[in-house]
Amino acid sequence: MPRVHRVTRARKAYPAFGIEKGDSYFWWKFRYRARQMSKTYPRRSQLTQSAFLAELYEIEDGIPAEMTPDELESLIGELEALREQCEESLDNMPYALQDSSSSGMLLTERIGSLEEWVDALQELVYNPPEATEDETQGELLAEAARDANPGIG
Repeated sequence: MPRVHRVTRARKAYPAFGIEKGDSYFWWKFRYRARQMSKTYPRRSQLTQSAFLAELYEIEDGIPAEMTPDELESLIGELEALREQCEESLDNMPYALQDSSSSGMLLTERIGSLEEWVDALQELVYNPPEATEDETQGELLAEAARDANPGIG
């Protein structure tokens, strides 16, 4: 992950990033890449070069505080699509490298973790937790969806 720098007052305008002279902004840079700028602190998905992690972070950050069963089904669909992308990447590797290379093992691990997360979320769809007086069903579903993440690396 790159280091994020904060500039309190811009010396000049950067119209491509919507930054005017005197504005406060953040910037970060990956090795051998152009400098990125934003008026707000960058999201986790902007601070990684991994397409898989960027998409996973977008999914995780998009989990609302309260979740309806339809939103839970949508979350499951997004995770299944990400798992299918990983499976497709693994299938495109030469057969000899699928089991022996570090990238093949990483893809296999990611696929397994995503399957566990999807299974845990599907369990929530079919057996939702009971809400108490202080909690709503949507809050419980959202909390359980965040807790079901098996820590995909």
